[in-house]
Amino acid sequence: APCAPRRRLARLAGALRASPDALAMAEQRAEHAGLMDDGPVYSITDVSLLMATCCTGSRKLHLNDEEVLLSTTTCCSSSNKRMPYGELGYVQYQNNCICCHAFLSNLSPSTDKGKMPFSPGCGCQGDLVKEIVKELQTRMRNRGDTGNIHRADDGAKILNDIAQHAADSSAKIDALLAKLGVQAPPVAQAPVQDVMADIQYDTAVKEYDVTNACLQFCCCGSQKLTLEPEEAVVDVTCCGGCSQTTSRRPYGRLLSVSLDQSCGCCIVVSSSLGALTKGFGCDREYMQPIHDELKVRMKARGDTGNILRQEETLRLAKMLQDHLRDRNAALKVLVG
Repeated sequence: APCAPRRRLARLAGALRASPDALAMAEQRAEHAGLMDDGPVYSITDVSLLMATCCTGSRKLHLNDEEVLLSTTTCCSSSNKRMPYGELGYVQYQNNCICCHAFLSNLSPSTDKGKMPFSPGCGCQGDLVKEIVKELQTRMRNRGDTGNIHRADDGAKILNDIAQHAADSSAKIDALLAKLGVQAPPVAQAPVQDVMADIQYDTAVKEYDVTNACLQFCCCGSQKLTLEPEEAVVDVTCCGGCSQTTSRRPYGRLLSVSLDQSCGCCIVVSSSLGALTKGFGCDREYMQPIHDELKVRMKARGDTGNILRQEETLRLAKMLQDHLRDRNAALKVLVG
């Protein structure tokens, strides 16, 4: 029997059979999302787990089609933790003291001091950690908020394409009725419009230096904010490059963005990325555009943008439904 993803793709293909472009987009999305494979399995057992379980424990990461499974086994217990890729929230890569590599996400265990990162082996398996981070980010991007937005965009484009075909057919029907001298009933205007116009933004990649004075002078480090088309990325370097951290978050996961002021002159942009400022925090002219850009992108790619997409798509579908009903009435006049 075909696997669940293939069955879903088959149903989608059947529903969109009248539109080859729609089918092609669906197949491309499925291929990019990795729906046609069972996904890799990674051993992420660390030294602390082996020591605590007398070398009997193991921890594995299973990347399935729709969710990630974290399985932990010891000599006397076992546990499984499942999480959809969309709930990972973020995937953060960490490199401490040059040779210690780890990654962090919402899947990580919670402790009194916060999330505990995963660091396979002795922490020196940099290639493995980078591969896991890349794989998780790709699947989160396709099966999480970003993937949902892409599918909504594709649906809107398909609906606009159908509306355009309806408008072309209407023109032909009107010409035929006029030639036959038949009075056509009034029809609704075919709704051909761009449902994404209200939530468009500049997708150019933008970079900002957000190194604060403490990080620069006390830790010999730097911090950079990169605004990619779908995600915000914060790269932090400390001790002249001995420690590096890279954190990615979809704009819809920023939760909130605010421009805060304290002590009369310290300006900070706050979000789930943390508190960002430059230098001693007194440069409002530099931080204001960062705040504004994050707000625009969060609106377009977050909950507000998704609601607008749904409302506009439903409105377009209703107008198209009314139009097709009126056109059907015109055809009945022609046949009668």
